[in-house]
Amino acid sequence: VFSNGRTELVGNITQKNCSLKIDPLRQSDQGPFYFRIELGGYNHLLCDLLVTGAPQPTVSVKEEVVKGQNVSASCSVSHSCPSSPPEFTWTHSGEKRFQTQQLTDGQWKATSVLTFKATKADHNKPLSCTVRYKGGLVQTSQHHEELIVCFCADAPVNVKVDYKSHVKEGETVQLTCSSEANPPAKSYLWKNEAGARLHQGQSYKLINVSRHTGALYCTAINTVGKRRSSPVQLNVSFKPDPCNIHKNSLYYNNDFTWFLFEQERCRISIFS
Repeated sequence: VFSNGRTELVGNITQKNCSLKIDPLRQSDQGPFYFRIELGGYNHLLCDLLVTGAPQPTVSVKEEVVKGQNVSASCSVSHSCPSSPPEFTWTHSGEKRFQTQQLTDGQWKATSVLTFKATKADHNKPLSCTVRYKGGLVQTSQHHEELIVCFCADAPVNVKVDYKSHVKEGETVQLTCSSEANPPAKSYLWKNEAGARLHQGQSYKLINVSRHTGALYCTAINTVGKRRSSPVQLNVSFKPDPCNIHKNSLYYNNDFTWFLFEQERCRISIFS
């Protein structure tokens, strides 16, 4: 039937294995076939070959995992050529392990097991695999599995304060604290650099801002722990205060007297 070298007897007759390999397999190769063995006479066996399309691989993975936990995902597909098993490619990096299992009716099950450590970036990220057969045919898993990564063991992270950095003295400033946490932060606490408590709540309204307002920070708290933001320092613009005149600090320039006080230069008119 095959005159172009597409067939090969790959079985071991001494072990009663007379398996025939057809490579590459074509749609026109559909059976039936007769197998005959001649050993002082002959017997024959009818074999019906049904050529179908390659099956799509299936992915199996535990959908809900905890951050930092090892995830084990498997991708399986059936095939009919154990000497040339399909190659697997995953959309996620990790340690890969190949397994094979003989089924019935001349079929084998090939499985690729992927192991990796779950991270925050894996949350709701699709996970799929692609199978490439020896003849070049490629099949990708139809259903993408999405991991749900739980951060239940984490204190708040990325705690930051949103605010208007440049303000004028006497103005009111609204500061808002945010964080990433699961479960979400249940409270926010505001303190100054000395550790004195200023306010409790996600938003803090600082009234009548002064040039002397020091740095402050926000602490996000959930049921697991707490974490504080970087110090926040407002840039306050203000008008110079009336100067206290000291005789030793005066110097003269035309019609005005200038003097320095606390690194500020003030001027007053000269009255004769």
